Amino acid sequence: MELFTKHQVFSKEELTSRYEIKLENYVKTLAIEARTMEEMLTKDLLPSISEYTGEIASNASAKKAFMSSISTAAEEALVQKLTDAYNDLTDGVAALKELAKKADAAGDMQKTAEAYHDEVLAKMNELAAIANTAEALIPDEYLPYPTYDHLLFF
Repeated sequence: MELFTKHQVFSKEELTSRYEIKLENYVKTLAIEARTMEEMLTKDLLPSISEYTGEIASNASAKKAFMSSISTAAEEALVQKLTDAYNDLTDGVAALKELAKKADAAGDMQKTAEAYHDEVLAKMNELAAIANTAEALIPDEYLPYPTYDHLLFF
């Protein structure tokens, strides 16, 4: 600030105003990204996980009914992984909504931006890691959107 004011590039008020605008843009961008993530998880990925998990469970059950001595350990492990991811994502989406509400109510723009950075963005990164892991376990035909492979190579 001292450099810009000393050389009369900007006044203190202009710099403060620019800083506030940057903070506001940062908060708005993260708020949009958080809402988009909530929607994508809730409307797209969670139903895909549920559908595929149901299919696996049904197939494992049919295998057991056909031949009781057959092992379904792999199917059971996959269902458990996907169920854990489903539960973590469901809880995480609820937590993300609350963190965004809390950040919006933080008061001034500086505190709001810090809350979005420290809490909301951290939760989004956590949810993205869980979603990416679950997505890798689900066949492409169960996903309502194209995968990176599909976008890049088809």
